Amino acid sequence: MLKEEAKIRRAGIIAGSGKLPVLIGEEMKKAGIEPVFFCSHSLETLELAGERVFQFKLGELAKLTEKLLAEGIEELTLAGSFAKLDFFNAEFDGAWQKVLARLTDFQNETVLKALIRHFNENGIEVASQGKYIEHYIAGEGSIAGSITNEQLLDVQFGYKTGKILADHDISQTLVVKRRAVIAVEGIDGTNATLRRAGSLAKGAVACKVSSTNQDWRLDVPTVGLETVKTAVESGISVLVLEAHRVFLLDREECISLADANGMAIYGYTER
Repeated sequence: MLKEEAKIRRAGIIAGSGKLPVLIGEEMKKAGIEPVFFCSHSLETLELAGERVFQFKLGELAKLTEKLLAEGIEELTLAGSFAKLDFFNAEFDGAWQKVLARLTDFQNETVLKALIRHFNENGIEVASQGKYIEHYIAGEGSIAGSITNEQLLDVQFGYKTGKILADHDISQTLVVKRRAVIAVEGIDGTNATLRRAGSLAKGAVACKVSSTNQDWRLDVPTVGLETVKTAVESGISVLVLEAHRVFLLDREECISLADANGMAIYGYTER
């Protein structure tokens, strides 16, 4: 593994919003690899993480691919959050049209795997999101605060129900209370789901899980400080992260904020 990584001098990051692309770029630099960022949104935060940053329109896959090849990118990481509504509203070029023609549905995993196939066909390998930041994966048990026996029942119910939804590529986030479903993540994303749940019930348990056969190259569940802030503001009592399967960013800040507001963060899995 180390021998293969030593051959890489420059790697690409297709960067969505959030901190994940920046963290991956920082870890690449520590490994002696120059990160090159390609993003379809504001460059403000990304400019801090790498010297080479390029912007592209979401629907211009051909131009993006040409730039990746021109920059000598042979390894690529997809990282960060991409608003699915932006995808629905994009104008697609011919390269995208070829990718879309292969789809059987517009589920996240279906679209992203077809995109990965496109990159592979152009000689670009898509790496696991965990390759450089495995140490950010949440562990098992109490991360912040503690939970009651009653909350544990909701944790177990939310986890089992959430896994079913994740396995059908429906949702990574589920909010429950007293073994009843309060909110399911839709196209609006995690934070909107937490706010929606908070408007319906206070003291609920929010669960973030991965699919059983999670492809670590794409859409790995991630929680950071903004998610914890939203959970606190929405009156969530426990934020559950599937242990060993969810990235927890800004760990110390998340713990401090949760502790200060009496919200627990709990890593859970079932074997």
